Amino acid sequence: MLKRFKVIKRNLQDLILSDRWNMYRYDDVRQVQFVKEKVPDDLWWGKINYFITFTDLICDMIRVTNTDTPSLHLVYDMWDTMIEKV
Repeated sequence: MLKRFKVIKRNLQDLILSDRWNMYRYDDVRQVQFVKEKVPDDLWWGKINYFITFTDLICDMIRVTNTDTPSLHLVYDMWDTMIEKV
């Protein structure tokens, strides 16, 4: 989901600056305020990038080992590689 946020970041920024934003601002005031604060916040986007970078390595290892065949040897090899990258 966070990867998708990165893809649509520019669209989210355009939305909160557009006239259409007025349609949403009365739905749930707390959520709308949260979105309006976080979308233009570079620090928040930096945290998202860090989280994605960190978890990509773990997700890749899970994808490779998600098979019906024995793959413990792959885990050891990938663990060493992952530690070096982190």
